[in-house]
Amino acid sequence: MPRPCRFLRAVLAASAACLSSVGAGAQTAVLYGLLDASGSRVKDVGGSSRWQLDSGNMQYSFIGFRGNEDLGGGLHAVFRLESYISVDTGSAGRSAVASDPFWAREASVGLSGSFGTTVLGRTESPLYRATINFNPFGESPGFSPSARQYFGARGAVVGDSRWNNSISYVNNTSDAPLRITFGANLPEDLPGVASEHQRNYGLSIAYITGPFAVVLAYVLPVPSALVYAAVGDGGMRLWVFLILDFFGTLLWTSLLAGAGWLAGRSAVDVANAIGHYSLWVTIALVFGVTIWSSRNRQPR
Repeated sequence: MPRPCRFLRAVLAASAACLSSVGAGAQTAVLYGLLDASGSRVKDVGGSSRWQLDSGNMQYSFIGFRGNEDLGGGLHAVFRLESYISVDTGSAGRSAVASDPFWAREASVGLSGSFGTTVLGRTESPLYRATINFNPFGESPGFSPSARQYFGARGAVVGDSRWNNSISYVNNTSDAPLRITFGANLPEDLPGVASEHQRNYGLSIAYITGPFAVVLAYVLPVPSALVYAAVGDGGMRLWVFLILDFFGTLLWTSLLAGAGWLAGRSAVDVANAIGHYSLWVTIALVFGVTIWSSRNRQPR
């Protein structure tokens, strides 16, 4: 068994033990949730009009439980369990045809204190949190292009909004300007469960104060520092680089969004393959360009 897996499972077991302990301090448990249902008259392209009842157009309906136990010294054991609900059919999941696990929205346990909050389990990806915080439609799966094309039960450009087998950290400063979120997961193959061969890493740094806010979120595993170093070594002007970087990002995002919209799950597989090999491809390209430019600068 790989050491990282043993380590994560040991921490998870320790956190679960903390939650089951008695007499450690004050305990709280909260039941909460949200129900979203809407009626509409729709007409598919080339089809006829019809009335329909939808669940989760503005936000996916869900029910959740969260708990907190004071362990003393400012340390708390925390857990969270959240399940999607389809209001129109009464079934679990984001839709009647979704193959979500029961606790698909979140299933996590961990510790919280002055250092922040660290949990293990199925957790929200940092990119998803950054997207919905700066999206005028929030996390609306019915009306938000970001939610429809990037996340959701179908998976789209960058996969699901939650990661299995993950660790998540937030710095517990929801009332302070600087907010940091980090997440990562390990691939794990289990009998009867779809194999996960792709590691995911995510980092979101937001600065929010009054009407001003800015967020940076790490999306794909491309070593940007190496790219910047190669550009600087090649003598490219800053304004040229900024323009090319902007249009390159716009083009890349548009391609991914279009592929997800047209191809669905197949686009997810392509994006995962790109993410898996992009690190090594980029390193090879950077070294190749650096060596080529160095040779061209040598006097003949």
